[in-house]
Amino acid sequence: MLGRLDRTSLLAAALALGACTRPAPEPVHAKSSPTPAPSLGLDKPLVGGARLFHTAIDDAFWVSHEADRDRLVSAGVRFELAPESGEVLAAAWDVDLALKSDPLVGSLVVAPHLGGGFVHWSRTRVFRSDTFTGPMRPVALGGALGVGAVRGARSGLDVVLVFGEAGTAALRKGSDALEAPSEAGLADFAALDAKRAARVDFLGRLASTGDGGATWTDAASVAGLGSKTFLVQPGALAVDTWQGRLPLGADGRFGPMDGAQHGSSHGRGFEPILPGSRADDRNAWWIWRDSPPIQAAVLGGARVAAGRALAMSPSAMAEVDLARASILRAVTDFPQPGLLCSAVAGPEAPFVVCGWEMYQDTTSYVMRLQDGALPPVVERAFSEDGYFVTDDAGAIAFVGPCKYTPRLLDPNDPSRMDFGSEVRPATRICVRRGPDEWVEHAIELPPGQEVYGWAPRRDGTAVALVVDPHTEGLPEAKHDTSRVVVQGGVRIVRVPAEVSGMLFSRPSWSPYGMYAGSLRGPIGPLVERRFQAREDGSIEGWVAAPNAGEVSGIFAGVVVDPQGRVTTFPLPSRVLGMSVTGDFGVALTRDGDLYETIDHGRSFQAAGRSPLPPASFGGFCSALGCVLGPVTRLGWGSTGAAPVVHPAEPSEEPASKPPMRLVCTPNGKPEIMPDAALVPDKGRLSWQTGLGDIVTLVREVENLPGEEAGHAGLPPELVQMLPPEVLAQLPKDALQAMLKNMPQADAAPPAPGKTPPRKPRAATLRTHSLLMRAPFEPGASPLRIDATGADLENVRRMVVTPLLTPKGEVGLLFVTDKHELVVTPERVATLPLFEPRRYSVADTAPGGGLLLGPERALVLGEIRRRMTLEEHAQAPLRPPVFVGQERDAGGRRPLTLARRDDGAIGILLWDGSPPRVVAVAELDPATSSPRPRTPLAPWTTATPADDPRCKKATGFRALVPMEPSAWLGFDSRALPGVTLRGSGAALVRWTEERVCVEAIDVGAERRPDDVTRSEGSLIVRWEASGSKRRGAVLQAGGLRQELTCKLEPTPQEQAR
Repeated sequence: MLGRLDRTSLLAAALALGACTRPAPEPVHAKSSPTPAPSLGLDKPLVGGARLFHTAIDDAFWVSHEADRDRLVSAGVRFELAPESGEVLAAAWDVDLALKSDPLVGSLVVAPHLGGGFVHWSRTRVFRSDTFTGPMRPVALGGALGVGAVRGARSGLDVVLVFGEAGTAALRKGSDALEAPSEAGLADFAALDAKRAARVDFLGRLASTGDGGATWTDAASVAGLGSKTFLVQPGALAVDTWQGRLPLGADGRFGPMDGAQHGSSHGRGFEPILPGSRADDRNAWWIWRDSPPIQAAVLGGARVAAGRALAMSPSAMAEVDLARASILRAVTDFPQPGLLCSAVAGPEAPFVVCGWEMYQDTTSYVMRLQDGALPPVVERAFSEDGYFVTDDAGAIAFVGPCKYTPRLLDPNDPSRMDFGSEVRPATRICVRRGPDEWVEHAIELPPGQEVYGWAPRRDGTAVALVVDPHTEGLPEAKHDTSRVVVQGGVRIVRVPAEVSGMLFSRPSWSPYGMYAGSLRGPIGPLVERRFQAREDGSIEGWVAAPNAGEVSGIFAGVVVDPQGRVTTFPLPSRVLGMSVTGDFGVALTRDGDLYETIDHGRSFQAAGRSPLPPASFGGFCSALGCVLGPVTRLGWGSTGAAPVVHPAEPSEEPASKPPMRLVCTPNGKPEIMPDAALVPDKGRLSWQTGLGDIVTLVREVENLPGEEAGHAGLPPELVQMLPPEVLAQLPKDALQAMLKNMPQADAAPPAPGKTPPRKPRAATLRTHSLLMRAPFEPGASPLRIDATGADLENVRRMVVTPLLTPKGEVGLLFVTDKHELVVTPERVATLPLFEPRRYSVADTAPGGGLLLGPERALVLGEIRRRMTLEEHAQAPLRPPVFVGQERDAGGRRPLTLARRDDGAIGILLWDGSPPRVVAVAELDPATSSPRPRTPLAPWTTATPADDPRCKKATGFRALVPMEPSAWLGFDSRALPGVTLRGSGAALVRWTEERVCVEAIDVGAERRPDDVTRSEGSLIVRWEASGSKRRGAVLQAGGLRQELTCKLEPTPQEQAR
């Protein structure tokens, strides 16, 4: 029995126990029970001061590892830990970030040559601090990262580089504001010192330097253009490629490829690799990595001796030294796979309760340590579905019958799959009265009353708490003697459903406990500890607030006296959330203060500051302490390493001012737009064009009167000949064949022997049109493009990409789940699907493509999380060219395809919103792979295309998506009530000297007063081309206002 407890041995032991068990005896009263042995006090709370441990090794961003401390960020908290045990030496979190639900996610130790200190980041903000847990100073973003979340930071050669989903920015020594980096398109950059560094751009091109960036050695011939991952550790840097790792040598060049497998899970996502730290140790006690021994010991709260406790993991059990937080002895072959176990405290020795995973068996077990040996031996088995109740003082019971009868499990029983739901306690309970002695009790309740909880006693008796949910409340005890009744060995106490605004409730349970993410709780069968029977006949319990609280549940301790009267104990003021189990619990207030109770909520004592912000507060408590998210709190009382909670000091990101502004003045009075000039914003189907506007599908021919829906255009003879349900099921080719063979009603039969004359073929009936406003054309009439046969009415998914034609016009590429369409102002061409299994990705940055021919489109796409260069055309299709980083590694970097005046094609990419640094990577005509990037002028050089300086400028012409309010300031004094909004695009020719803006087409909002609001578009064109005229117009609210617009630097930009 002391060896490995496999399924067969457990079944044999359970059957043997069932065979030796006498029939259930008559109920035994407490007075006839044996006197309990003197207690060793192992169930008492561990008082004298609490210690904090960080016990979620893999749920943290590791920052640094030193001989005396580790630094990491977990649950928004900055921790300094003892390297061996993980005990908290210092901790800090900020109320302001907690209130905004924007916790810190990472930190960087700034290199000494960059000034030292630390850089921290959340998803939306960047901060600096002189010490790791000290006060943080906000860093102004100023639009340098563009739109999207912050991803991380690295030490560079002369600046700290901060990476966002849509751009990269630089943070200089001593500065608290981001600025543009030295080059555009960086996906990652890491420096070991002021001389050696490596970089990879968004298109996958890797390079290294050993002379401080004076020269760069291109490594594309070795590493290719695929995805790259930088692996940074103190004093070393390597790049993970598709073939293996490339280490950076002392000379700043990459050494030989290392093709060996490496198992570290850290070092990804701007996190450094820290050799020698607990994060990088994958060998020592790997079974306990996900639930460290000290955490498992606190979860069980079961001491085997003074200073030693039992710890359970999913596949091991151990005895833990509480003083050193280390394992003294362990077994790794118990529990066996599929058996879920947890420890339960007792006054002399702990119990172990186990149950099979819900799809394997219904059997539950109570085990005990035989002479202190591991693993435990089976004392009792139960075959019925049920749960356990205990008071952590030696009383334990199974809510269900005592019998054990092998059962056939029904894996499809839905009741066993109902996670997290309330459990309806049975009216039968099996209570332990002594070693190997269990007593079964059953009660009968009046109609309407239900059992809400059980409380066992060590003498084999029990207390049942029942509620009548249909009653409003209970009368005074002197008028109701039936509130407390006794049936055999069970006292039945009837309590109100609600008391002091709090509710009695049934237990709830998930078969895997809270073993998910950073939350931890005992696994295995449910062990209820809410209600506990006292020696004086009273019952202590917990009642819950009707709402769950803002971060976790709110509970109040209650006592039910021997007469059944309920008294509620007060809570700490401004309580925000609580975690309570049995006699023990902690409460978090809105100010970040922590309160604790070890007397079932009768009193709460101040316990310093909370080690965690509200969003991560929640877990499980025992006599040994509490497990709260990633923190294990060992013991009760104030902590030696007091966490620091920095008060709320609201610091909003200052609004960045665009470097360029648009100044528009009205010409004349606004005119009412005719209906023919309006594009309906609502139709049968509408889609975003990627230019801040919509394209709408409209029907040109509706059903004729008397026709069934779906029969438009069919001859009446055919409609009358066949029932509607038959017509609805006929395919189009069958209908066409029937129409071809039908005789014409007004046609005379041909003369015998003569061929009838062939009638001229009628023009195809136009059934559908695509309506859209002509982009970049002020005052032009809407385009009405024939879409007959486009088959757009029943598509399940759609992606629309704008295309720039060689003449500067705009087309669209529709990619549906059935086919693809190239839409130009003249026609709609149908193409085969380029990737039939593709689904649209909503979080990728929009970008424009190029129309290479009437039915050939070149676009940037994504296949299996990798960016691709794709030519969409008629079959046979060319394979895609994979370039750049994976989507998760590269974020949402803005880019677009561009065409140079000589026909060369390149990928235009930039950082910031508006672009602070811009580059273009020309595509090799032979391989379609991008060449090294060439810098282009920043957006601050934007110049109207009619400016003489743009007349002879040669560069890359492109459709550039833009955020109007970030790229362009707007002088509202000249055009009151009008603001730029939403999204838009610019038609530009980007050169190395300047940006020549041919036209802009952006969203605008017109508010003539405080009530009226209308959305529309502002279109400006500075360069005439063919039939496109220069001009500007504001269209909003059915009005059209002619404008005169100019583009110029803002006064602040001119002053630079």
